Amino acid sequence: KFNNPNENEINIINEKSKKGYCAICNKNFVNAAQHRCSQSHVSNSNNPVIFQALDNLSKTINFL
Repeated sequence: KFNNPNENEINIINEKSKKGYCAICNKNFVNAAQHRCSQSHVSNSNNPVIFQALDNLSKTINFL
């Protein structure tokens, strides 16, 4: 971790970067903070099968 006196400022900037893609849910979102709190994301985050699929995909990509 970097020793950054403006760490809170960086976190605020990151929160303003709202649009993105969630690999756990396999979908785009408009607001990152709202998406992370959504029932579907929380449910998917607690599902070990999804992480196993991501791990398998990562291993496949590394072999290419």
